[in-house]
Amino acid sequence: MDFNAVEETDALRLTWNLWPNSKIEATRCVIPFAAIYTPNKRLPNMPVVPYEPVPCKQCGGVLNPYASVDYYAKVWVCPFCYCRNHFPAHYQGISEQSVPAELYPQYTTIEYTLPRASPLHPPVYLFVIDTCVAEDELAAAKASVTQALQMMPDYCHVGLITYGTHVHVHELGFAECSKCFVFRGSKEYTSQQVTEQLGLRASAPGARPGAAPGAAPTGPQRQFVLPLSDPACDTAINNILSDLQRDAYPVVSTQRPARCTGTALIVAEALLAASVPAGSCMARVMLFVGGPSTEGPGKVVFGFGPDETAFVRMILYRVPVQDAMVMIQPQLTAYNFSSEDPSGISAEPALLDVLSITPERVLLLDAYFYVVLFHGATVAQWRRAEYHLQPEHKAFAELLAAPQQEAKAIVARRFPVPRVVDCDQNGSQARFLLAKLNPSATYNNSAAVSSEVIMTDDVSLQVFTDHLKRLAVQS
Repeated sequence: MDFNAVEETDALRLTWNLWPNSKIEATRCVIPFAAIYTPNKRLPNMPVVPYEPVPCKQCGGVLNPYASVDYYAKVWVCPFCYCRNHFPAHYQGISEQSVPAELYPQYTTIEYTLPRASPLHPPVYLFVIDTCVAEDELAAAKASVTQALQMMPDYCHVGLITYGTHVHVHELGFAECSKCFVFRGSKEYTSQQVTEQLGLRASAPGARPGAAPGAAPTGPQRQFVLPLSDPACDTAINNILSDLQRDAYPVVSTQRPARCTGTALIVAEALLAASVPAGSCMARVMLFVGGPSTEGPGKVVFGFGPDETAFVRMILYRVPVQDAMVMIQPQLTAYNFSSEDPSGISAEPALLDVLSITPERVLLLDAYFYVVLFHGATVAQWRRAEYHLQPEHKAFAELLAAPQQEAKAIVARRFPVPRVVDCDQNGSQARFLLAKLNPSATYNNSAAVSSEVIMTDDVSLQVFTDHLKRLAVQS
């Protein structure tokens, strides 16, 4: 079986491609069972069927090629819970010669086109404005919001939240005067607490029978998110923006203003969840922020640069699982001369250990944010002697070119672009690789098979494991 082809078809990768047949065999597997699944991976030949899936009545599993089917009794057995299910009425014509698409052996991944059960809701925009800024910056933010409201269609729904030391949720449907609900910025709220304090239900109700498509919700939800066509909404927003001032909470001269961006976003998310039917429309939070969060959830962690911390967190939240695994566990690849490979060059994974360094090999370390090309001592000497420029040493030129091509491929497909470090053994830049390796050979414990030692007092993984075993036995 071509496992790479299976991964391209189903967007699924497993740590083990063979499943154990008994519990004893499962306990002998050193590497735990795990899977990496990419739900939104773009597949070139994705089959799409124009009907709903057939679920299992007990576990909710969907009819698939691995289910046992009794065509005579029109019954299928769920492969997950072994529950017997009857086919729906429109499946009564199936037979061994006429089967639905989800039972084709090659259709292990399939998409369904579901009919929309509820009417579409107009798009919702929730403006969240930071007031811990200078007067000119606040004026520019208010002008931008006003311009955006003028360019939006009348059927769009809008809401308004302002925050500084505290969070203010403005009630646009209260015509008598400006009214808002205040949340303490230093406290972390749950969605249920926010909806209860605002007087909202946990989730917005579905469409009423006979209601027009895109009808506005009724009840308390109607007070915070209103359509622009409502005169009360336009008047309330204009009055709030014209009277909006900087955060009046006093600020100590040696500290930054208390800006509770995290709490404001939590409140905004809870408000949207309670005001808009789930899956019925596009809803977006428009955040106008003038600085780092200094109060409540998401407060900037000191000891690290705020920009660096925010950048790394943003990248970690957005990368797929494979790239996140590279951040946690860097990948090390060793390039050697090989008589077995037709190209004469072999590339194989190597352990993150100092023992992986040998004079005749080239190492490629992928640590996500930087890529290290490490040349052994012998390879570095041959390169300085320009052996790779001589026709009789074509294999050596290919050995140097192979990791260079892989590094260029990594740089081309990754954003942000990683830093490339080209170094030699015993060189100053070699520290980028040595910092990631297990110090199994140090200055006071040199291994016979190692061509490199790490000047550190840290214990190796083997010493730590042996000590842990000894403590476990003693206890």
